[in-house]
Amino acid sequence: MKSNIFYTIIFSLLISITFSQELALNNSAVAKRMSIETAPKAKNVYQSLWGISAARTVKQGRVESGLFGPLRIGLKNNMELQVHPLLFFVIPNARLKKNWTLNQSNKLQVASEHGFTFPTILLNFLAKPGTGGILPPTKSVPAILTLKNKIIVSYYYHMDHSVSLKGALEMNLLQSMNSGMEEIHLSFVYPRTAVYNNFYTGEVALNFVGVFAKKIGYDADIRMFLIPDKDLTWVFEWNPKLYYNFSNKFRIMAGAILTTGNIPHERAKFRALPVLDLQWSFGKKKKK
Repeated sequence: MKSNIFYTIIFSLLISITFSQELALNNSAVAKRMSIETAPKAKNVYQSLWGISAARTVKQGRVESGLFGPLRIGLKNNMELQVHPLLFFVIPNARLKKNWTLNQSNKLQVASEHGFTFPTILLNFLAKPGTGGILPPTKSVPAILTLKNKIIVSYYYHMDHSVSLKGALEMNLLQSMNSGMEEIHLSFVYPRTAVYNNFYTGEVALNFVGVFAKKIGYDADIRMFLIPDKDLTWVFEWNPKLYYNFSNKFRIMAGAILTTGNIPHERAKFRALPVLDLQWSFGKKKKK
């Protein structure tokens, strides 16, 4: 049964990627006929360049990275590839984001994300006693492969501001091989690893992003994780961030993650974690 579900999901993912490429190619002639001069553009140059959490993707040929954030690569046909380069060798991962809106000047835009994670290598490394060990070293972690699909609907109510509604479903494709892996009861980690012990977990979010000064931008997520266990565990998370854009090549981010929920064995009802990241961009400019 679950093997059939596995092949169905993989087949659907391949069809989705292929369809997105074909749709963009078929509509390219229409897109070329659109007048660039008449299309409304973002007033702030940094808002129009840097990748954000809304439906818009990184421009083709542009590459963005950070100390802790993912590597973003702008591909053709309004697609974006995201990979955590440093973690890739211990937790192989990748996400493909596709903006399905033909006219990028539309106020309403729709995008989808499709990605996988294979965390077994990292979890086995953390299954040890003493410093750095968060899992008991009694047995090895089973093979875990997750597939996450997300839909993003963004409304650009202003040229430099947008609000987005997101819905995601993450599935453990090898859940039948799970031999009772120990759960990680940490409020920041549990909702992101609960799928390792379940067939699926859900997530809904409301995102606000924009620029309210020449070089200062914001990105805030209000997120709810839903874990379909016997207690129907939920986790509420607020992740406000501020960006200072030194240029279109470098910026700094500071913010926090505030979380609460009914996580099993988690005594604290509320936790906060500061976050900080340095981000940079590079890539050749397209010749006219």
